[in-house]
Amino acid sequence: MGYITTQKGIKWVRMVVPDDLVPVLGKKNLMESLETKDNRMAVRRSPAVIAKFQTADRRFSRKARGVMCTSLRDRMQRSLLV
Repeated sequence: MGYITTQKGIKWVRMVVPDDLVPVLGKKNLMESLETKDNRMAVRRSPAVIAKFQTADRRFSRKARGVMCTSLRDRMQRSLLV
């Protein structure tokens, strides 16, 4: 899968944030650890993380079209990406 990367032996899911959402999220990449060094386990765990990121991307895309206050943006970042 193209989203799985390795850092210090641990598998991670990494997705690039679309350019129009970088100012909203304050990040260029979304990353989450898969908490494994095993490739097979990483492939099994990655779809859930990818789906979470894609859901967040859709939600933020809708919100980015309108005006979003800082506190709402912060709450969404904490609930969806952490």
